[in-house]
Amino acid sequence: MEFPLERKKLTWAKASDTRAVIFEDVHVPVENLIGELKEGWFNAMKAFDLHDLMWRSSSWMFSSRLRICSTIADERQTFGKKLHEHQAIQFMWLI
Repeated sequence: MEFPLERKKLTWAKASDTRAVIFEDVHVPVENLIGELKEGWFNAMKAFDLHDLMWRSSSWMFSSRLRICSTIADERQTFGKKLHEHQAIQFMWLI
């Protein structure tokens, strides 16, 4: 087993180690195989597909909620101003 020293710095993966792990001449008994032989890459990519689907659905939900909040802030008035014109509400959008 080999651990290359080079580490890729990715802004989105701060909690994950991004170094490669390389296995050479490794023997895995047939009863310990998960899936088909030489199909490990495809199995790993299936997991990423599911992860990608979850990110897409959550971003869609966020954008729809943001649209609803924006509409409400544009329609509702307090103290003679529209809700989104209050500085405190504008700061809340930044958080």
